Amino acid sequence: MQLASTTMLKHKLSITAAFLSSVFFTSLHAQDNSPYSRYGLGNLYPRTNVISRGMGGISAAYTDPFSVNYNNPASYAGFQAFVEQRSRKVSQGRVILDAGINFDSRKLAEPNTTQSFRANDLLFSHVYVGVPIRPNWGLAFGIRPISRVAYNIYRRERLTDIDSVFTQYTGTGGSFLPSIGTGFGTNNFSIGANVGYLFGKKELTTRRVFVNDSVEYAASNHTTNSNFGSLFFTVGSQWRIDIGKSSLR
Repeated sequence: MQLASTTMLKHKLSITAAFLSSVFFTSLHAQDNSPYSRYGLGNLYPRTNVISRGMGGISAAYTDPFSVNYNNPASYAGFQAFVEQRSRKVSQGRVILDAGINFDSRKLAEPNTTQSFRANDLLFSHVYVGVPIRPNWGLAFGIRPISRVAYNIYRRERLTDIDSVFTQYTGTGGSFLPSIGTGFGTNNFSIGANVGYLFGKKELTTRRVFVNDSVEYAASNHTTNSNFGSLFFTVGSQWRIDIGKSSLR
């Protein structure tokens, strides 16, 4: 979308902030249930945007004036470039708002039983803004999730003829990566860099209750909280080769 004035730019940035707040709210209240997210940083999100996933995940060599390829900051140089119009070169560029949403469907089933659980979740993929500064020089900033922890599992076991135990395993949390980067170069070669801060948390809880008809046991509640954060830095480069019509025959 092309911005005609500073006022319009403020409106676009306000819309971006409102959208970012809404997707955070949606992520925090989604009903995902994946026991595998207990390990490591959790279930990993796709590392590329929707356009790159449609091309098999290619991202290092991809550049587009209509989307933000945050995997290779050298692509930011393509936000504004010289194009041929009526036998002369004209500079064209536009501010880009690139946002995506992930839809995830997961079914959990217990072997040799009819019990199952299905979770359908709509979570945001990324929110990035690309700004052309001048021909072959661009800036991009935004945020994207890296991983997610979300599960809620119940287990009931019989210990003796009169005693049984009820256990609940829950986990919440995840990690996010806000970043800013720039890319610049010539029409055929560009370099760029991204810098950001990866942060997140995990909260794993185990609740256990012993059940007996005549004896009352105290319930146990064990929670492990983890917080993590680290600086993030990447560099990239792109080299474009124009292929003539004779090479395509």
